[in-house]
Amino acid sequence: MPIHQKLWDSFGRLVEQYANRRPWMATEGNHEIEFFPWIRRHTFKAYNACWLMPYKESGSTSNLYYSFDIASSHIVVVVVHVSWYNTNSAHKGEGESMRKAMEELLYKARVDIVFVGHIHAYERFTRIYDKKPNPCGPVYITIGDGGNREALAL
Repeated sequence: MPIHQKLWDSFGRLVEQYANRRPWMATEGNHEIEFFPWIRRHTFKAYNACWLMPYKESGSTSNLYYSFDIASSHIVVVVVHVSWYNTNSAHKGEGESMRKAMEELLYKARVDIVFVGHIHAYERFTRIYDKKPNPCGPVYITIGDGGNREALAL
């Protein structure tokens, strides 16, 4: 049994009444990672056991990356762990190298929304691209308080 399985089972019972009424598309973050010192490896074993996403159906080889179809639309919900944009003093600039590497790709793909975590707070930006408001850029929403055991970020 994965190390954190009891916690995942407890959380599963807590959200079951909501999760069984509508689909949940989940993603992993640093609070879901497990470290196995005897093999010196980090895994998402409990997360992958509890939150099976449609990765095979979307052609992905990992439960951590997927897309899905709804009606006549193909949905690629971009979920990034470390925020590229935030006004919070916590974790400022941590996602900058990834933003520089990936932001143009998201912009060209016409991504509408990007959900980020890591910062233990909620924040929403207007459409933005390359650090400036842009009507064709995605909306960035920080929803990083799930799984938080460390208090809100200031």
